[in-house]
Amino acid sequence: MFQGEGEEDLISVFKKMINDEAVSPYFVASKPNTKKIPPITHAACYGMVEITRGCGRGCQFCSPTNRTKYSFPLNYIMKEVKTNVDGGSSTIFTVTEDIFLYKSKPGFIPNREEIVKLYKTIASYPGVDYILLSHASLAPVIYDQKLLEELSPILLEKTRWNPELHKSYPKRFVSVEVGIETGSVRLMKKYMKGKALPYSVDNWPELVVQGVGIMNDYDWWPLCTIMTGQPDETDDDVRATLDLIDDLKNHNAKMFYTPVLFIPLKEAMLGNNRRTNLKNLSELQWEVIARCWKYNIDFWRPDMKWMLNPIFFFSHWFYARWKHGKKATIPMMHLAGFPIAQKTNKLCTPEYCQEDVSPRNGRHRLF
Repeated sequence: MFQGEGEEDLISVFKKMINDEAVSPYFVASKPNTKKIPPITHAACYGMVEITRGCGRGCQFCSPTNRTKYSFPLNYIMKEVKTNVDGGSSTIFTVTEDIFLYKSKPGFIPNREEIVKLYKTIASYPGVDYILLSHASLAPVIYDQKLLEELSPILLEKTRWNPELHKSYPKRFVSVEVGIETGSVRLMKKYMKGKALPYSVDNWPELVVQGVGIMNDYDWWPLCTIMTGQPDETDDDVRATLDLIDDLKNHNAKMFYTPVLFIPLKEAMLGNNRRTNLKNLSELQWEVIARCWKYNIDFWRPDMKWMLNPIFFFSHWFYARWKHGKKATIPMMHLAGFPIAQKTNKLCTPEYCQEDVSPRNGRHRLF
């Protein structure tokens, strides 16, 4: 396993392998001089162009977040844009741990002027028809709501769109991956308290609801990861995540859930913890997965609810029970729409469902 950035050591490791020389099974790379990282020489997959590396927020389950963040200069980025376009790519995929970290100010304050300048420059380059985004965080869009106001027109114009293939969605929307991970403030404080900066992680569920709402206001429909099976996760932590999923639904959030299991990455601070698998999950943790996918089907493909009919359900339930045990039974029945009481349901939290409403689209504003 090669761990880290590749500019300093990767080529020498490959040469040793080619020459049948001994190579360590786990190699930790030296950190490259950021001023000497060479730009790509040929078009990359999907027109990928790095705009930042590292993160610095310090989430303990992740490795890039524990590396110092730095942004590539605009002229360097545009050299890679040119290389991709010259190589036949009409799409530019900006690669980063968080697009709002680009040239960010101290304290994780977004640099709106530089972010807008970056995407405006890429969008105006001849031959760039589409722009794809990788990752983003929620706190910056709350901190500076003009950020999406200025950025959205640029990105919406460069969003791949075919009205014949997207008849269910009457207008374009921007998509980007956002890590929600959990609704538990306790787990956030323990493992990823930097994710909420420049705000306090004490308000994490409220930040998530508000951040997704602001994204929706500007036609951003995020793809959001929810992680279950984190070390020391209790039933109360899982219920907090289920409550957050319900609160987002109550706010008519436009999004896609990607439920994931905790996997220890070697370089991460939690790298020595036990890996979660489906057999280890409790019934409540199974409920997180089922509820995420129930929302996805209901929102994105309501025409495919036939998939959840009894025949489909029982064929998949028998497999899930055989493969993963009986704890999957009730969540699978919830996914299929069976009218079974769900003890985890709750009404929207009054502290942030009854706040003042903003003029634009009726979104709740807390900060």
